[in-house]
Amino acid sequence: MACFSGSWRSEIMEMSTHLNICLPDAPAVPKATVILLHGLKGCCEDWLTQAGADYYARKWNLAIVMPEVQRSWYCDMAYGLNYFDYIANELPQMLKHHFNLPVDRDHLYIGGLSMGGFGSLKCALTYPDRYAGCMSFSARVYMKNKVQQLTKERHEREMEGILGLNMPVNPENDMELLVQKAAAAPVKPKMYVACGTEDALYSESLQLRDDLNAHDFDLTYEEWGGKHSWTFWRESLPRGLKTMGLID
Repeated sequence: MACFSGSWRSEIMEMSTHLNICLPDAPAVPKATVILLHGLKGCCEDWLTQAGADYYARKWNLAIVMPEVQRSWYCDMAYGLNYFDYIANELPQMLKHHFNLPVDRDHLYIGGLSMGGFGSLKCALTYPDRYAGCMSFSARVYMKNKVQQLTKERHEREMEGILGLNMPVNPENDMELLVQKAAAAPVKPKMYVACGTEDALYSESLQLRDDLNAHDFDLTYEEWGGKHSWTFWRESLPRGLKTMGLID
């Protein structure tokens, strides 16, 4: 197994950005590419150091990709960089051209925790024809709830930088609208949603479950006792990968 940790220049963001990639020993082309997105208070190292993502790459012939997006909420920021365009469009093409990884619709999966759960859902529902599957772990699903619950001036300024003045939740960040739009697509990704029953965001995963079921998505929903922590996410990752048919 090989692990690449380094930086490459994003043309969309016009800067170098960090990236971790774990590759299996053989065969030369992994059976699937899995992009794992980090949370608001984390970074692209977390899935490696906290959940042993390299183990899944080695044992099940997967390419595990962990990009860095800071606290961007995986958005094309009103007053900042186009992080969503980077993750959804530029990153897969880079993986194809520089690492020869499979990123076609049948072999590309995306998942994430908390803010990264929002990012993975946003990618998969904006472009439902590009992903075979999407995994949401303890996600902050509905941006309107995030905006309404801001209590610190610093966080309000941060969200204004992302969403714009007065923090409007435009259609590209409105998960209810994205679900409705993706529901009409001829092909849709397989969905896995998990959240701990003691998690402050538990109700959002319940609403997401109901929204996806109402629009006939191929959904596996799981909940068990757990909080917003790596104890829960370490268990969520193999459950999600197994649901996607990527591990035994």
